[in-house]
Amino acid sequence: MAMDDLLYLVSDVSLCQATVRRFLALKHAATLRHRRDTKAALLIQTNFRRHRAMVSVSTQVLDVILCQATMRRFLALKHTMQLREMKSATKIQATWRRYLASKRIILENEAATAIQTCFRRYRDFMSYVVMNFSVIQIQDCMRGHLAKCLLKRLKQEREKEIEQQKMILQNEAATAIQSCFRGYQDFVGYLMKNYSTIEIQTQVRGYQARCHLQRLKQKNFSIIQIQTRVRGYQARCHLQRLAQEKQEEKRMLLQNAAATAIQTCFRGYRDFLKFV
Repeated sequence: MAMDDLLYLVSDVSLCQATVRRFLALKHAATLRHRRDTKAALLIQTNFRRHRAMVSVSTQVLDVILCQATMRRFLALKHTMQLREMKSATKIQATWRRYLASKRIILENEAATAIQTCFRRYRDFMSYVVMNFSVIQIQDCMRGHLAKCLLKRLKQEREKEIEQQKMILQNEAATAIQSCFRGYQDFVGYLMKNYSTIEIQTQVRGYQARCHLQRLKQKNFSIIQIQTRVRGYQARCHLQRLAQEKQEEKRMLLQNAAATAIQTCFRGYRDFLKFV
């Protein structure tokens, strides 16, 4: 019973540990997922604000540049009107457009680099979370498998112990039944020998009494002596019959007691087999 309680306790503890670990893993995964979502939202908001600020600054810069361009264009036109003969307006416009194109390309490259950096960071973070959750699940399954193997081995050992105890008890019960039966055989043999001995003694004493009676008759003993001997013989016969009846009663009582003991042993062995 103590081994069964220990097995049940070990199985309950293993089940509770697996449940708690699964709950902690799910809770940790939910926390990581919440943190990931929070970080991703913060990162997206930061990048969006940065992009909006950059767009605002770019717009302001473009407005300033546009104002400057307008003013410079006005001045350039004014100067062009003055220096039309030198044909410098075309060269100035080409240079300014080249400068605007290079500026726009630089800003686009910086924005693309920032977006790629944020996306790669988010992708690496998601890969780490998925790998960590997979490792936790694999560990949980492996621990559950080891616990099941240990429980199965303990059950097999318990069954072997029960079989051994059952064989030992069967041998003890068989030994007790054999001992009771041999005791009963010896007791019956003793009673038969005792009865045979008493019967032989009765016959011998009767023969001796008859011989003595003949001798008394031959010696002309008186009738009173003969009557006395006869009455003594009758009394002894009566006592012998009483002794035989008493011995028969004792033998019956002993047989009943032996049968009761054998029945008790057999019923105990049968009840034990039912219990096992």
